[in-house]
Amino acid sequence: MVARVEAPREIFSMPLATRYDARMSRTSFFAAIIVAAGCSGPEFPDLPPIAIGGGGARLMTDARTPAEAYDNAYSRLTGLHLQVRDSLSRMGMKNVAGAKAALDEIVENLEILHSLLSDPAAKEALRPYVIAYRELAADVERGRYGANWKTQIDQAEREIKSRFAPSKVAIMSSWPPGREPTPPDAAKPAADASTPEPPPPPVPSYRLAFQAWKQSHADLTERFKNSADCAGAYASVLEAVDAMKSQLPEARRAKLELMRSVYEQQHAETSGFTKIPEHGSKELILRQLGIVQETLEREYDPEKK
Repeated sequence: MVARVEAPREIFSMPLATRYDARMSRTSFFAAIIVAAGCSGPEFPDLPPIAIGGGGARLMTDARTPAEAYDNAYSRLTGLHLQVRDSLSRMGMKNVAGAKAALDEIVENLEILHSLLSDPAAKEALRPYVIAYRELAADVERGRYGANWKTQIDQAEREIKSRFAPSKVAIMSSWPPGREPTPPDAAKPAADASTPEPPPPPVPSYRLAFQAWKQSHADLTERFKNSADCAGAYASVLEAVDAMKSQLPEARRAKLELMRSVYEQQHAETSGFTKIPEHGSKELILRQLGIVQETLEREYDPEKK
């Protein structure tokens, strides 16, 4: 039987990319993982079947290819992080159950990413994040999460999106053994009249969605300026804009939708923010991003309304 691997308590207190990179000198932690896993090497210890969980079953069943399943799981991370922030940032009564549920889903989606990576080194690099979020979910349930939890998950989310965006990793071309999608009828449990339907996941507040957009926009601008991969930042920008839109009345959405289309146009013209348009320049794209930022901050900043 494989022993359960516990993440060190300090795993969320330092930059994960530097603390747990498989090529760094911090080998004692990885040695402990390998021993606990029965010397199983880079395989993730005690990884549950993806089709068991509700979110995992849906993501795998809806996907036609491993690459699509990876993209589905990756795209869920932004919204789930927003739910954690919203649940734990409330004044007065915090929604601990909602935060725990969102963290559990983050773990499930990270496990999907882990199972579909074809490069053993990438699997090894992602593993500490899965362990860290699993341990954080347990700490939240026990009410033992630290005061700096938001800074920690903000940092971890940025690192994951920077290192494991679909465009930056090698994904399996065929389903890994035992991870094939479960047919919809088989994935759906038998109806039980005595079991109530679970409550829907909490919707991020408008204020948190706006903050997420500001952070994602700044990340997108900085990455494009430095010719870094922008896939994760761009996806986060669109998801945050959509979360803002869902909180607004119909009459207030027009300019938000227009700015979203500007993002999409820039994404298309720059081939995913990887190239400079033939008759444009990097400075022009950055100025256009600046105009979008000024417009959204002027029209939609909750502190100014």
